[in-house]
Amino acid sequence: AALTLLVAALTLLVAALTLLIAALTGVIAALAGLVTALALLERLDFGNTISAGTTCVNVATMLNAFGENERAMSLFERALPIYETSAATRPELLGGLYNNMALACAALNRFDEADALFGKRTSVKSNRAGFRCAQMARWSAPR
Repeated sequence: AALTLLVAALTLLVAALTLLIAALTGVIAALAGLVTALALLERLDFGNTISAGTTCVNVATMLNAFGENERAMSLFERALPIYETSAATRPELLGGLYNNMALACAALNRFDEADALFGKRTSVKSNRAGFRCAQMARWSAPR
């Protein structure tokens, strides 16, 4: 009976390790794809476009999720001037950038920066809410 339990436990362990290896393989493939995307930005001369900013934010968010906070911050910082200066930046993109940067700062124990970035995020979201209210008022006004 003890041997049967041991075999069952080892079988479960092998199954769990197989799933872990599959998950890690997927993560490694995803990271490789993101590195390729960053290289393409330069090769296609998309370096200062909203698409470039969004790619940097997406790669940085993934790096942050895996504890690569310094690397994530360098990509967030690359996206920041693109998002802050482009007329094409939607408020939710800028708010998301501030939020994700704040989380990376907090993970790096840079709490004053994190707090300032959360404040910027709140400001962007407040402005967006005001814009939406004005937009709804215009749409509902009698014609």
